[in-house]
Amino acid sequence: MSLIMGSVVLISNIEEKVPLKENPILGFIIIFLMNISVGLFEELAFRAVINDAIVYKFRQKKYVFVLSAVVSSLVFGAVHVLGFDPTSPIEWGQAIAKTLESGIFGLALLILYWKTRNIWACGLAHGLFDFFAGYTEGLFVPVGDSGSSYINTGEDGARTLIAYFVIAAINAILTFIVWKKVGKTIDFEKIRREW
Repeated sequence: MSLIMGSVVLISNIEEKVPLKENPILGFIIIFLMNISVGLFEELAFRAVINDAIVYKFRQKKYVFVLSAVVSSLVFGAVHVLGFDPTSPIEWGQAIAKTLESGIFGLALLILYWKTRNIWACGLAHGLFDFFAGYTEGLFVPVGDSGSSYINTGEDGARTLIAYFVIAAINAILTFIVWKKVGKTIDFEKIRREW
């Protein structure tokens, strides 16, 4: 899905004749390394630290994995929208939608982590997802405001809001499918004992 999003941006930039960076190969490599690094860091922080701490602390509780899934996914989603204007309804909508979209993606990564117990695989999957969605940042000269905020206050604010809800819905469907296929095979009792 992220490759589709990145390809849409690529096609749009080509059609709009956005100029290439002076050294697009170097830019491409830098964006790749940056996304892999961020993916690994975020997985260490949100899956390895938050999930493991909750599972360790509350391992005897019946719903420890539900608690871990909700807390780690919501925190992961929320950190992607820090710094928005709380007086703006469109920004609130985008913040909620982006939190849902990122949180559901985080839940899918948590399922992968529970299944594999390999944080590096989760970090690589996360980094590649981010890279394929944003690889064009390394190729083209930025046009207009290319800030790092996920909140769009401009004229495209409503479109951004809709896009986040659509992506959240697609992520929810894909995560549900993954859960139905993989969730049954996760040995939660073993995780409870060994983590």
